[in-house]
Amino acid sequence: MGVRPPLVAAGSVALAAGVAAAGLASMWAGVSAGIATAAIAVLLVLLAALQISFFVRSSGAESERAAETGQYRGVFHNAPLGMAILNPDATTVVANEAYALASRRGAGSSLREAVRLLGNGTEPRVRHYATYQASSDDEWQALITVVALNEGSGLRLATIEDVTEAKRDRESLQASEAQLSLQTATVEVLARSEHPDTAIPNLLRTLGEHGGWTVAAFWTLDSSDHVMRCRHTWAAAEANVPDFVAMTEQMPVIDGRGLVGSVWHTGEPTWLADITAASEGNRATRAQREGLRTAFAFPLLVGGTVQGVVEFWGKQTYDREDAFALGMTAVSTHVASYLSHDLERHRTEERMQISEERFRAITEIAQDAIVTMDETSTMVSVNRSAETMLGYSREEMIGKSVTMLMPENLREPHAHAMQRYLLTGAKHIRWDGLELPALRKDGSKVLVHISLAEFKQDGGRTFTAYMRDITEQKQEESALVYQALHDTLTDLPNRVLMQERLERALVSAHRYRTPLGLMFMDLDRFKEVNDTMGHQSGDALLQQVAVRLQKSLRESDTVARLGGDEFAVLLPATDEPGAALTATRIMEEMSQAFVIDGQKFECGGSIGIALYPEHGQDVATLMRRADVAMYAAKRSGSGYTVYSAERDEANAMRLVMTGELRRAIDTGQLLLHYQPKINLKSGEAHEVEALIRWQHPERGFIPPDGFIPLAEETGLVKPLTAWLLSQAVKQHRVWKEAGFDIRISVNFSAKTLHDPGLVEMVLALIERTGVEPSSLQVEITESALMMNPERALQTLSQLHTAGIWTSIDDFGTGYSSLGYLKQLPVDEIKIDKSFVMDMASSRDDASIVRSVVTLGHNLGLQVVAEGVENKRTLDMLADMECDLAQGFFLSRPLPAFEISEWLVARRTRALEPR
Repeated sequence: MGVRPPLVAAGSVALAAGVAAAGLASMWAGVSAGIATAAIAVLLVLLAALQISFFVRSSGAESERAAETGQYRGVFHNAPLGMAILNPDATTVVANEAYALASRRGAGSSLREAVRLLGNGTEPRVRHYATYQASSDDEWQALITVVALNEGSGLRLATIEDVTEAKRDRESLQASEAQLSLQTATVEVLARSEHPDTAIPNLLRTLGEHGGWTVAAFWTLDSSDHVMRCRHTWAAAEANVPDFVAMTEQMPVIDGRGLVGSVWHTGEPTWLADITAASEGNRATRAQREGLRTAFAFPLLVGGTVQGVVEFWGKQTYDREDAFALGMTAVSTHVASYLSHDLERHRTEERMQISEERFRAITEIAQDAIVTMDETSTMVSVNRSAETMLGYSREEMIGKSVTMLMPENLREPHAHAMQRYLLTGAKHIRWDGLELPALRKDGSKVLVHISLAEFKQDGGRTFTAYMRDITEQKQEESALVYQALHDTLTDLPNRVLMQERLERALVSAHRYRTPLGLMFMDLDRFKEVNDTMGHQSGDALLQQVAVRLQKSLRESDTVARLGGDEFAVLLPATDEPGAALTATRIMEEMSQAFVIDGQKFECGGSIGIALYPEHGQDVATLMRRADVAMYAAKRSGSGYTVYSAERDEANAMRLVMTGELRRAIDTGQLLLHYQPKINLKSGEAHEVEALIRWQHPERGFIPPDGFIPLAEETGLVKPLTAWLLSQAVKQHRVWKEAGFDIRISVNFSAKTLHDPGLVEMVLALIERTGVEPSSLQVEITESALMMNPERALQTLSQLHTAGIWTSIDDFGTGYSSLGYLKQLPVDEIKIDKSFVMDMASSRDDASIVRSVVTLGHNLGLQVVAEGVENKRTLDMLADMECDLAQGFFLSRPLPAFEISEWLVARRTRALEPR
């Protein structure tokens, strides 16, 4: 067919016009039943007319036939429809160019088969669709039609039409129709479903029935086990696949396993045109046994992650490219969108329910009382702890006003504050950290720490109060504060509280230009009573003296025990005559005999008086001069003496002592003794306290309180501190070389702590000597800290950051607040010995020590008890889980060489078998 055939063969002249007409009718019926276009049908008519004209008029003039032949030849050969007249053996009689091209593209074999079938007489015409692969990139589809022209002639009329585009258009139309049908059904299901939970099974049924599927299933992610679990299934009425459905409902799926696992893993829809070729596992095996052949699944995405899968299984076979498959894939996008929203809602509701249940459970077991009220202050919920704390049952509180839990004086302010907040949003009071009394059912009050939270829901507002009973805590804090400011033996104010009140009284006296008197009193025969009758009798005497002093004073006056047998009296708005009158009244009280354990004895006192503004205008000066006057009275035996400059022998002595102390620093008269701190759990000693001593060449041993105040007043405290630190660090290195890693603590006075150059001096020493910063510890008294809290916090922070240990000394005798203590960067608190020494015989002291130990541990601090003088005290401290102990019972302060021997001996005892 590479050479164009002649228009007609020689033997064709005998063909009749009726034969052609019959061929036309048959040909047209075949074409009209196909998908040929109207233009192609017109060409067929022209071809038929050509045949008729050619054969009927074959006997006409030659010139006439030639003209007519030329007229139709162009139409025939240029037609887009492949046309040819064939012999019974499929050889070509006449064909156009389109026919020849189609034959070259692979249609020849199909034509021959069609002619053979027509020749067998099985069909009046043969129509055949075929797909051809002319080349790697030329795949096309053709419609071949062959009809007999005349029973007698044996000729066939054949057409070849390229229907690739037409078939594609038809399939696209069918896919669109299928997709539209599925979408319409889906929309109807969603419109009829009142709730998403009913929509899911309805969707499975609708999509399954429309698609002719056998089984459908809806899977969701179980995040607790990280598996997919089936929530809903559907099976066609005639499905008869019970085992497969049961397995689907019962078997969880893991990520990446099988059809569902694959969709979960990839997040993409998946078709299995032939499940026999899939590695689905047990379910695929069961599906094949029950006649299932094809499967399709698509994911449900929530927040970009797969949270569910919908799958379909069928007994028919679908190709993923056919119309239904394409429509199903498209519809799955819309269904997935709806179900994903439902799944997200379900997950959200589930999380909210779990959160609500968890909150309800936590609320019930919470130690804090939790009370929720509405905008009218009506209680809507309470927890079990609220019932316990307040004494009311749940039923007695819910529905009642929260003001029933408030003392009378707080109810009206609460109502005004709530009304103001609801109207303006302005909080009249702080909502967090309130400390208020609450009223119990029995009428008693409990102090509570309250925090309020507001919640908005369903257009309304509720307010939840979280209340913690702090009654006991406040009582303990008050007890600690009281004990810190009062003498435990006499219950009088101590030195700290006296200084505080004196400071306030001086401010008031200065403002209102009023006088002020300060008296110091020392008992004359107290040492004799103490030594001859014992400490208990001495304590009883001090208690009786305290009572007599209070009887002699006004309510506005303050009497304090400064320590030992020394007392002080503050007399606001009192001049010299008034102070003298009070002193006389006290002396009269003191002249009466004391009775202790049935024995009578006399014990007088010496009183010194200093007056504001004549004798001083600050606390330190007045106290020192009252002390000077007291010793003058003791020496003279006059009972009481008013301060005068002539009696102030301290001035001259102060100048002499200053020069001698300066020389003592330079000439080696100062030395350090060390007192060990014992670990109460291990019994080992890894810390010592360095205590400075002055060995005066003429006056002999001078204790620290004999020269430290002088050093602070004269500015010698800085070189004294530098010497102390240098000696301590040097000794640490000596001990470490001997195998003892001992931390050495040194005491800093208030003036030292507030020295701007202190931190630089300490850090330079550490860098110069190369010792570990943690080998050094500084101790600062509570009172020193509170003289300038901000400066103290800054200095301690710098030392602590550098790695140096910090400790609060004499804890319990100052007046620092617990809030301030919590801010301090300290590692240790040291309980003052005044509480420790008598704790074995004093329940109050033991209670205070226990409270301080608990407080320190709660703050994460190491706790040291100083002043341990007997085994009973040591055992009590161990039972209280105090960390370290220090005192004469364990070891007195020792020179460095004796500490070394003491450590060796203690280590040896620790190694001995027990």
